[in-house]
Amino acid sequence: MGSILALFILLFLPIGCMAQGCKVNNTRVEIPENNPVGYVVTTIQTDPGYSMTVSDNIEWFEIKGTQLLLKQSLDYETNTTHDVSLLCERGGTTENNIRVYVTVLNVNDNPPVFKYSTYTFTIPEDTKVNTPIGEAIEAEDLDLDRIFYVLTGPVQEAAFFRLTSINNPVILVNQNLDYEKFNHVQLILTARDTPTVGESPSHTATATININIEDLDNKPPQFLPCQIINGICINVGYTTKVNRSEKETGALVLQPGPLYAIDGDTGINTPIEYLVLAGNDAGIFAVDKFSGNITMTKAADTLGIIFLQIMAAQVNDGQKFATTSLTIDVVERNHHPPKFEKQNYFGTIQVQSATGTSVTDSSSPNRLLQVFAADEDFEDRMNPYITYTIQGTTDFSVSRNGFIKNDAVFNSPTKVAFTVLATDTVTREEDITNVEVEITPSVTTIVTTTTTTRTTAHGPGTTTTTTSGTGTTTSTLPGTGTTIITTSGTGTTTTTTPGTGTTTSTTPGTGTTTSTTPGTGTTTSTTPGTGTIMSTTHGTGTTTTTSPGTGTTTSTTHGTGTTTTTSPGTGTTTSTTHGTGTTTTTSPGTGTTTSTTHGTGTTTTTSPGTGTTTSTTHGTGTTTTTSPGTGTTTSTTPGTGTTTSRSPGTESTVGSGKGYSATDMAALGATLGVILALCLVGLGFLIHKQYGDQIRNRMRKSSGDDFGGSEDRTEQLIDDDDADDDPNPGSSDVMPTSISYDTDGNISKDPLVTDYLVLGASAANLFANENSSNIPNAEKPEEGSDSDDKKEVKSILTKEFKEDPGYKSVWFREDASPEVVVIDGVEEGEVDDGETEEEYNQEDDDDDDDEDDLSPDFLGMNNDSNNFSQL
Repeated sequence: MGSILALFILLFLPIGCMAQGCKVNNTRVEIPENNPVGYVVTTIQTDPGYSMTVSDNIEWFEIKGTQLLLKQSLDYETNTTHDVSLLCERGGTTENNIRVYVTVLNVNDNPPVFKYSTYTFTIPEDTKVNTPIGEAIEAEDLDLDRIFYVLTGPVQEAAFFRLTSINNPVILVNQNLDYEKFNHVQLILTARDTPTVGESPSHTATATININIEDLDNKPPQFLPCQIINGICINVGYTTKVNRSEKETGALVLQPGPLYAIDGDTGINTPIEYLVLAGNDAGIFAVDKFSGNITMTKAADTLGIIFLQIMAAQVNDGQKFATTSLTIDVVERNHHPPKFEKQNYFGTIQVQSATGTSVTDSSSPNRLLQVFAADEDFEDRMNPYITYTIQGTTDFSVSRNGFIKNDAVFNSPTKVAFTVLATDTVTREEDITNVEVEITPSVTTIVTTTTTTRTTAHGPGTTTTTTSGTGTTTSTLPGTGTTIITTSGTGTTTTTTPGTGTTTSTTPGTGTTTSTTPGTGTTTSTTPGTGTIMSTTHGTGTTTTTSPGTGTTTSTTHGTGTTTTTSPGTGTTTSTTHGTGTTTTTSPGTGTTTSTTHGTGTTTTTSPGTGTTTSTTHGTGTTTTTSPGTGTTTSTTPGTGTTTSRSPGTESTVGSGKGYSATDMAALGATLGVILALCLVGLGFLIHKQYGDQIRNRMRKSSGDDFGGSEDRTEQLIDDDDADDDPNPGSSDVMPTSISYDTDGNISKDPLVTDYLVLGASAANLFANENSSNIPNAEKPEEGSDSDDKKEVKSILTKEFKEDPGYKSVWFREDASPEVVVIDGVEEGEVDDGETEEEYNQEDDDDDDDEDDLSPDFLGMNNDSNNFSQL
């Protein structure tokens, strides 16, 4: 136990000794860099009579009171550790030495830094995908942080490159390169010392990456201008025109531009040479080998189109080439370009006009606005190859003839200005003019009728005066509003002078009608306005008026009368009388006037303002009028009559501003001619279909009558003729004088005999066509026929000529050659089984009447034909 206590005393004795005098709380301290000056490193303690001092690194540390302080800010990137020695003294003697160690902690206070601000790389166009364009582009960070990289740039260009990874700044090719799409790419490489941007603190650095792409010789030449389609330059060719029989000097001017080709590899731009491949057989044109200019070696003599095929090839490689076409139009020389007759055209159109409405000429409202470009190369100055186009607006369009129409509806007045271009589609020459169209409000039209007074005398005591009133109608066309005001219509006043007893007065424009009939005691008055008064009188009314002197007027109406009167303003009066009315009037010193109307009469009258008066009378009317001292006049009108008249102030005028040229009229005439021809053809076809069979039957019958018809009729004609001329009637063996037999008994081929045979064949042909449906397979004796030998002869057709339109037929007996077809039927001159003898004789008599006009020669010919038929 005592030994343990002694050991304990020995171990803690030095500590106690050290603790006496000076003491430091922490001899190993960690301090972040960038600390402020005066930062407290640690604290110290001293016993009474003791003191502590800094023995080294006094530029960094100092003791103030009981604290050890930093005199500077520490920098991890400069020195990561510091230490300081502290001396403990008493009475000038150093009692102890205490050392303090300071470790500097690193703080992210430095951004990453690239070695260069710009990096440039050059790579060939055919660099493979995933190939590095160069070495890694790394940024340095004094804080030794891990760096993260991002490559950015234009979307299209940046897609062709990428980084190996986010922490590996090696740039790789991401897609196949194309020099023609882009030959230079500029990208931005960003270095960041934190994984994400949102962290704090975070520092970044950027570097510019320039990548140049070298072109390779891998594309053929290209003609310009061209349209790029899927990376291929497509040229549509060139066009030009030359005058016939004229040689152009210098290079031809081509459209859309000069003949020009470049190397498809624009980065290399290999020289190009030109050559005409085809189309220059006549040697009229030549192409410059290096410039491509087209020139003429001689004039072209033929109008038309010449096509040249031209090739452009690289000078260093003929396998890289392109072709195009040149279209040369050889035309007649044009001496005058199209020229508008006016430099400015002015037209008008109303608001709310429907689309397609033609614009009218401001200088002549009754004429449509027409722009016209004249060409002095044509006799009528009208070039059919000129077309018109509107520039500057889509609200109007122009026809090929130069008439302008609206393509839009305008709701308010305004003005529209545009230009019209006239183009000669053959010569490509143009002219331009200005057009201004004013959209005007609706036009107000005022129509005023006039007043006309007409007086008619009806004898010594009667005067009728008709006065057409005055009406004014104001109409505002729709557009900015609609206002329709109609004043009173037209009135009529009829006055009968004293002596007749009747006065009818209609006041013009007021609509008041007063009618007084003396002797009947009835007065009908229509009040002012536009209404309608209908008055119907049933039964019979009688009015007797005694005229001065002698006359008596009696009016009797039978049945029912209906009168409808529409006062002025409506303009219609209808009077209908049913039954029969009789009026007897005795004028002074004359006698009696009687008017009788049969049937029903209807009169419709439209007063002035509507402009139409129609009077229709049905049946037959008889009027008898006796004028004083003259006698009696009777007038009878059969049937129905209609009278239409137009009153003053109601006529309308329709004007057309559209003009028609000689070309339009010629086209109309040609069209009507074609329609007429088609109608005639159709009419002929209908006649053929409707009456063709009847016409053919009549022609066949007429031919049959002319050429003898049947044997019996022919023989009858011959017998009748011989009865008058031949001393031996009934002989049928007499031959014509022109027919003779040869030594062998054969008939000589006299022309007259041949004619007879042909005529006989034609008659048989017609007969056979009409009775072809009655041809049997075998010949049978005809029952009920004459016993005469001629009845045994039948008309047949030879088989050889059956299909010939002009086939011939002959007469044979039944024992003729078997190669015939015997017609079994009733001959035209024979008696049918169902036909009586009297009917047959009657028909025979009719035939005799028809055959009286036959000439003796023709009758003799038929007789001779019968003689031959029996040979």
